[in-house]
Amino acid sequence: MITLIFSLDNTLSRNIFNLLQSKGHLVNEEKTKDYTFYDFTLDHENNICKAVCVKDYLYLTNEDVSKIQEKIKDKCEFLIISTHRSETQKIDTISIHVCGNFNKNELGGEKQKLSLAYLDAFDFLYKAIAEDKEKPNTLEFFIEATHHGPSLDIPILYYEIGPNNDAYNNKEYQEYYIKKLIEYLTLHPKTSSEHYVLIGAPHYLDAKMANNIKAKMKEKNNKDNVFFSHIIPKYSLTDILELSDNELENIFTEVIDKSQTEKLILNKEYMKSLTRITSILDNLKKNRKKGIDYYII
Repeated sequence: MITLIFSLDNTLSRNIFNLLQSKGHLVNEEKTKDYTFYDFTLDHENNICKAVCVKDYLYLTNEDVSKIQEKIKDKCEFLIISTHRSETQKIDTISIHVCGNFNKNELGGEKQKLSLAYLDAFDFLYKAIAEDKEKPNTLEFFIEATHHGPSLDIPILYYEIGPNNDAYNNKEYQEYYIKKLIEYLTLHPKTSSEHYVLIGAPHYLDAKMANNIKAKMKEKNNKDNVFFSHIIPKYSLTDILELSDNELENIFTEVIDKSQTEKLILNKEYMKSLTRITSILDNLKKNRKKGIDYYII
């Protein structure tokens, strides 16, 4: 079941929660010791998903997931309603990303552990927003690379506005954000893309950069309908390349397992040590039951 995750300590999350509640979408409040549960409805009768308020979603654990699923009586996918924070970014953004830690766990989650990528929501929101002509003119869309917690064994996607309070409190942005959220909750389509782990990228990928990668996959490897799963940015790749081959192989195994795909893109423009990486991936290819396929662009 799609489950919206809010934290009322997070400015955007609180703003979106209050706006949804004022529109009558969040009903039937039920509090437990650790969480507050709501039905999400469009018409006060047709409950299409659940919503849960938590203290801090960065630090959710698989034990939290078990408690929430026990209460909901269903398996969950978490769509996390969150701020994107940046002290240096100068533009307002609406962004999506999957989560987890390739190495250190400085902001929640476990070291070298990722959450399962929520591919259906990732694919839909990208297609719905990236080149949408109705998007506010001052709001830029980005995919962000995988970063921070939590590290959970269920599908997770962060859906964010940033980079500061002016953006979090912008009513036009909030209405647009909710419009796209409700589109997904109403349609909840299965992904129609071929998903790939992307190794080598900047932290932020706009639609132009994403389309450039897709074009290279078509030109060099004759692959269509390409989209991403977990994304290892250049700075994280530099970090984990300091580790041993065994540790690096374990990290790549975790990335592939949590990406729900056996396919990878190696983007030479944003990586070093290509020979070492392909050697480790070749070893994985031999040892994994399903194998793997990687493509160099």
